[in-house]
Amino acid sequence: MARVCGRVVRTVQCGDVMVVPHVRGVLTRRGPFHHAVHDFFRNRVGPGLEFSIAFGFPNSRHFSLGEKLKLYRATDKILIAKWPALQGRSCLHGARHFRATDLPLVDRFWSDMAVDCVEHAVGCRDSSWFRYRYLDKPGNHYIVMLVTRRVSRRPVGVLVMIARADDEAELLDVVAPRSAFTALIHVARITAHRLGKRRLFSWMTPSALSWFEGSAPETESTDVVVPGGLVNDDELARTVIDKWWLMGGDTDFR
Repeated sequence: MARVCGRVVRTVQCGDVMVVPHVRGVLTRRGPFHHAVHDFFRNRVGPGLEFSIAFGFPNSRHFSLGEKLKLYRATDKILIAKWPALQGRSCLHGARHFRATDLPLVDRFWSDMAVDCVEHAVGCRDSSWFRYRYLDKPGNHYIVMLVTRRVSRRPVGVLVMIARADDEAELLDVVAPRSAFTALIHVARITAHRLGKRRLFSWMTPSALSWFEGSAPETESTDVVVPGGLVNDDELARTVIDKWWLMGGDTDFR
């Protein structure tokens, strides 16, 4: 589920299209790639169908094939934001490991975040999704933190991070109102240092990046495209052009 400019819609994330090797070279409108993708979109994505919008995270080379065959249109892009890790502690905010009993707070944070996202297209971040995506995922190594005000202990938001094998930690997700983002990224940078990392980075669309402006990140481009479907009426796909609010946690592979 997602909220598109305040409207709740059902979405589907397209992860991959697999074609057996001996026919992979037939990349025309009569080929198996076109038939597989076209039939899925025609029957399941569009007005009155199971899903209103399809999206994904292909690289530009894979996207270009669907674009050439008039199956996809580009709706957004993925950037990388980077911050140096911070030694020390925040004077205003603290953090502790998230517990299952904290899940009702996620619904509260998501309610505030959804209001701030009314001009964006953002994936649902309620407690049911949060539990499924981060807490109950087999073999997960996510670091889920509840951030609070240090004196009052009032909860302000949730961070999801993961320690990578090199000298970086990745910020996968934040569930909080926009006003809390500068404070939360400060805590995330401190957490990265405590993990023994030199840098913190995060995948995100430009709309999401705008919420982190107060933290002065360095940014770089990627070749990852966020596509929408073109097979049925693409009115909804056009409404989300440059409006997706996505982070690494919205992918199906990070």
